[in-house]
Amino acid sequence: MTGSSLLELQELEEEIGKTRDDRDRFFFHNGDATEMDRDEVMTKRIERIYERALCVEDTTGLKYLMAGMALNLTDEYDERCEDCLSMAVRLLPFDARGWNELGQCISKRGDDPSLVVSLFSSSVALNRCSYSLALLSISIRATLSALSPNEAALARAESIGLAREATELDESCGDGWMSLANALLATFFFDGQKNNHHLEESVRSYQKAIENGLGYKSDLHLNVSTALRYECDLEKALHHLEVAYKCDRSTVILEQLNELRTILRKTDECIKDCDGDLSLNEDGSVDGKIIQICSPPSFTPCLVVLSSSSSPSSRCIVALLNCSSSLSLLVGDTLSISSSERLKYGACSLFRVGSPSTVLRNGRYLRDGSLALSSVSIESPSSPCLPFHRRIPPSFS
Repeated sequence: MTGSSLLELQELEEEIGKTRDDRDRFFFHNGDATEMDRDEVMTKRIERIYERALCVEDTTGLKYLMAGMALNLTDEYDERCEDCLSMAVRLLPFDARGWNELGQCISKRGDDPSLVVSLFSSSVALNRCSYSLALLSISIRATLSALSPNEAALARAESIGLAREATELDESCGDGWMSLANALLATFFFDGQKNNHHLEESVRSYQKAIENGLGYKSDLHLNVSTALRYECDLEKALHHLEVAYKCDRSTVILEQLNELRTILRKTDECIKDCDGDLSLNEDGSVDGKIIQICSPPSFTPCLVVLSSSSSPSSRCIVALLNCSSSLSLLVGDTLSISSSERLKYGACSLFRVGSPSTVLRNGRYLRDGSLALSSVSIESPSSPCLPFHRRIPPSFS
């Protein structure tokens, strides 16, 4: 390779890095732009880099690595990208970058998660760095659905262990912190939202990722917003949704943002005249009448405001987790909450209830159909995990 060719490849690598940064921060600098605007601008730049890379006089394989890295900046699978990166790892088998890039490319196909794990494992074998460990951790979680329960439990533990190692090797690696946070949040949901330690640690890990350079990632802010909702810290959850929308003007994010704003507005209006909490019973339970249902059936947690029959201005908020969309609560119903975590919300208390099965409505326990565990989807390493919520029946297998 000539000196001029090497210089051109170095310039292309710098241009790829700049294009990646501009893609991720596009909406920060173009507030009125649309996703279509971003895709049009980025596609032109990516294609230009790809074509330049293939024209470089190089026999080492670096030009294929640069061409593949450029095409890998898109969200969609591109066969040209796979071809270039496959050539790169054949010609440069000891360059960990090629294995990482090929793993991310193949993950976009969505048809062979085990191959993706193998590719990232090859990268880790060459260079056990934080970034490669984070990618391997994510890819292992993408295989869980094909494993037996025992195998999945071991794989889940391995995924968390790899992500922890990534943060220990380099505390400034935002990707390591985000991988750990996602692994912990996924485990929290898998365990039926019973282990609050996983939830709390996931929030701390997301914050570490933000502090270490990933504050521009919309998926990170979406995930931490989800975690904060389950902690019932709704004001902070709203803040992270607002940041997510600044990072990515997605209509899906905007819908979530407007929904949470509406819920908080209803809640705040209902407690603005509150002059104190409902009194606790001797056994620590709290009873009250529903005066406002603040959230729609699809939202978690289910938020209602209770007032005291003897002192209507004494109020509290109840947040019910693990509710099915068939849960039917009505204004005027009396609820008795016996097992909950007491938090502060404005001038009154918020009672976080882990399961509706512990709640009495009008003197009777809620029927079995009111319980449904939330689930998360773990996406491919090409697009780090984005939880989405759906209602599923509880499984005791």
